[in-house]
Amino acid sequence: MFGRVPGRRDGPERQPSEVDLVSVGEALMGELASPQGGTQHGGATGRELDAAGDEVGVEVGRGGEGDSEAVSLRRFQVGSGVAAGVDDERAALTEVDHVRGVAEALIDKSVDPGHGSSSASGLGGASIPDTSVIVKEVVEVDGREAKDALYEQFARLGRAVANPKRIELLDLLAQGERSVEALGEGTGMGLTNTSNHLQVLRQARLVATRKEGTRVLYRLADDEVLLFAVALRSLARTRLAEVDRVVRDYFVARDSLETVSRDELIDRASRGDVIVLDVRPREEFVQGHIPGAISVPLGELEQQLRRMRKRVEIVAYCRGPYCVLAPEAVELLRRHGFRARRLEDGMPEWRLAGLPVAVGLE
Repeated sequence: MFGRVPGRRDGPERQPSEVDLVSVGEALMGELASPQGGTQHGGATGRELDAAGDEVGVEVGRGGEGDSEAVSLRRFQVGSGVAAGVDDERAALTEVDHVRGVAEALIDKSVDPGHGSSSASGLGGASIPDTSVIVKEVVEVDGREAKDALYEQFARLGRAVANPKRIELLDLLAQGERSVEALGEGTGMGLTNTSNHLQVLRQARLVATRKEGTRVLYRLADDEVLLFAVALRSLARTRLAEVDRVVRDYFVARDSLETVSRDELIDRASRGDVIVLDVRPREEFVQGHIPGAISVPLGELEQQLRRMRKRVEIVAYCRGPYCVLAPEAVELLRRHGFRARRLEDGMPEWRLAGLPVAVGLE
């Protein structure tokens, strides 16, 4: 199987080389027998490949045809999308780094999806449905260059969260998938600013998207991003006195009673002697909430008070330890004679703790 990559940026132009898929069994023999009328190195080109999940080798010959200079061998698993009967073709490359994509590694779904079953670029007409092979050039670097390159990539994440509104966007997306319009409303930004900030987060691979009709919906890329956001604010409170001052002046000042821990809430909820109140917007409740919780968004709470029992304590929760919705709900409840406290943190921390999460309006 062959793919094309640009040559190095410096030095003379590279001669064509070839990449063959060879079975692991053949590869481990060390010297591959020259086939009669097949590929130069006895690879799997032109015959049926192994089944999905089986290992194959990728043999890389440097130089042109007939050149036996240093052949390197890489081992991969066959992806389920690899088709049989890949044709011969030369490709300009120096070395195979890795082939990304279809789970087990040989292909990447980078062919135009609008063209159905098509040939991968540079594969000489081989039929690989909706896939193409990605072959990356490896350029040898020294230790200093490697460290500089790595730290530059680490710094991408730092730059991505070096804006308070982008951190707030991550906080909102920790509650669930949202549209640009909803995120703009939640952060108090216009659509253009919201979209620009989301693009920065997307380029840093912190958020992902999907389309629903004409709308684009954003979400956190995975739970690692959620852990990163939680760790960032925890570190800020530990290291920055200003964070602790705001927490003390706003949150602690409103907590005349201790907050409720997750363990206490689980215990009391199992006995039925507490009402769990989710005061986030309803769309966030639908995407995930504490089992048994009642959804009463903060803006609707005062109108719903007559339906609540005063003799049972209420525990309100929202988006996290620095969300203002739950403290404001607790203040309102206490003014109307209810016994109320807030959960020590919020829904993201509940989820990260591996506790049960309910979805929908139930």
